[in-house]
Amino acid sequence: MNTALFPEVKVLLQQYEQYTQLAEQKALTSHALAKAKLKGETFNTLQDKYSALRTQLQALSDAMTFAGPDIWMQYKYEAYKQEAHPIRTMSDFRVHCSKPDYICTKRYTFLNQRLVEKGEASLTDTHTYPDTLSLDEVLRGPAITNLLQDDNFMKDWATYEYHTADGRVAKWENFR
Repeated sequence: MNTALFPEVKVLLQQYEQYTQLAEQKALTSHALAKAKLKGETFNTLQDKYSALRTQLQALSDAMTFAGPDIWMQYKYEAYKQEAHPIRTMSDFRVHCSKPDYICTKRYTFLNQRLVEKGEASLTDTHTYPDTLSLDEVLRGPAITNLLQDDNFMKDWATYEYHTADGRVAKWENFR
């Protein structure tokens, strides 16, 4: 990405690295736990470790928030650039944000709805946002830049991004 990294994205990337390490530990522990169960071995210590890792992963996931779509989009680009399915272009972004009930789908839908309400082209418009268009170009474009200046949009984004329910983090669960 040609745009300088937002400081928030740097923190999120550190959290992502920590998350991937914990997820790997959890997967290894899960495998060891399954083997121990099959062998009829005592596995209380492994079960405790697995539960602790799951709790740590959830806490880290809950802490990873995006103050605006610019932070979210830049993070997606940077965090996934070395992954099997990088998110570099609008096509990559659309595919990533198309899973049913997925939090990124909700963020994308919200962002798209607001762009259209403001008279901008839909993110699904492949004439305005061709599949090959880089996320960096989208971020620097006037549609997103103008939306980021809209206090009502940013307030509504925060309402969903920082939503809690019954004392737990419930990001975007209130978006329909």
